[in-house]
Amino acid sequence: MKILMLTAQLGYGGAETSFIRLANYLAQSMDVTVALFTSDYGKGAYALGHETLNAKIVLLDSPVRAGRLKRWWQRIKAVRKLKADSDAAISFLSGPSMVNVLAGLNSRTVISLRGSRVYDPVASRPSRLLFQYFLDPIAFWLAARIVPVSPGLKNEIKQIAGVGVLTKVRAIPPFVEIASLQHKLSQLAPEPYTQLRGEKVIVSVGRLSVEKGFHHLIRVFAELTKTEKGIKLLLVGDGPMLSELRHQCIKRGLAIDDFSPGKTSVLFAGYQKNALPLMALGKVYAMTSSTEGFPSVMLEAMAAGVPVIATDAPWGARAILSEQAEENSDPYPTSKATESDYGILMPRIDDPGYDREWVRILSECLRTEKWRELYSQKGKGRLPDYDIERIGQEWKKLIDSLVKK
Repeated sequence: MKILMLTAQLGYGGAETSFIRLANYLAQSMDVTVALFTSDYGKGAYALGHETLNAKIVLLDSPVRAGRLKRWWQRIKAVRKLKADSDAAISFLSGPSMVNVLAGLNSRTVISLRGSRVYDPVASRPSRLLFQYFLDPIAFWLAARIVPVSPGLKNEIKQIAGVGVLTKVRAIPPFVEIASLQHKLSQLAPEPYTQLRGEKVIVSVGRLSVEKGFHHLIRVFAELTKTEKGIKLLLVGDGPMLSELRHQCIKRGLAIDDFSPGKTSVLFAGYQKNALPLMALGKVYAMTSSTEGFPSVMLEAMAAGVPVIATDAPWGARAILSEQAEENSDPYPTSKATESDYGILMPRIDDPGYDREWVRILSECLRTEKWRELYSQKGKGRLPDYDIERIGQEWKKLIDSLVKK
């Protein structure tokens, strides 16, 4: 069976990592070709990242830069030719999905929705409205199958394109490789971070960009230091907000990168190929994003045995932490800390009105073992629900349903 997979570029973001893992899984039993936009699309090298792709790569854009419309037309023509020789074409993210559906042969087209369109905090309002009210409905109507990564995104699809498309929708989350997580956890954290073991550490991992909410976490951390001394905030990742976040720390009188025992500090660990040993150093993992389709990094924190507290934002945190995640139309139903099946769902952190609740829960996590005792083993028990074989089979069933039509 021949499978075409499309995305813009390969990097270390959540969607890119999930794309590579799915391509590698399908390539074990199928002939997989990966089609990318130009290698420097998005100002990042397509080979960047910590996941290795084991599939053939085709670049859709020519090395000679063309106008935007001509470039998109060239991509559409190239994908149509590739689709003609494929049994199914799977695309991740909005741009590649538009190319996928406009290339035709849509009985073979699968588009995967990785994050919220309605609550996207990064896209400009004109761009968001263009996609939400014009481009996304077209993609949803034309595609043979629509794969959101969490149940809440299914509700967005209904809002955008109507109930008529719901027969095409099948929510399939990303998967994890439990053996790989265990291997990564067996490795030591880099120096000088090993000396943090046993200290009161809040850890958070992700791209340092506005939607991840690290600027709000630093604000809450500054409030927390008024009552909790000698605590540390460990931020793992790199991104465009690094300088701004460091400046915010200075402005709030917070020490930066001071590993001294008993010293309150914000530690910037940068991008780490293996972040799990750093996660394991935390007393608590804080997920503060304003929106997440499916934050797989939370599963990694749970694998490390660290209790997770997460903003109950659209839509992925609730999907992971709750046994039965509803397709809730309200993205922020939580106004106070809520004990869920596998972690604590928190009110939105971008509203300072909830700072007191965040400070209360973080303080409890740092002072007592209450939450670790409750969630450490329960969190690890959640991982088999997202095991590669279980979720991979869902993708194979979906592909089979297209081929056998």
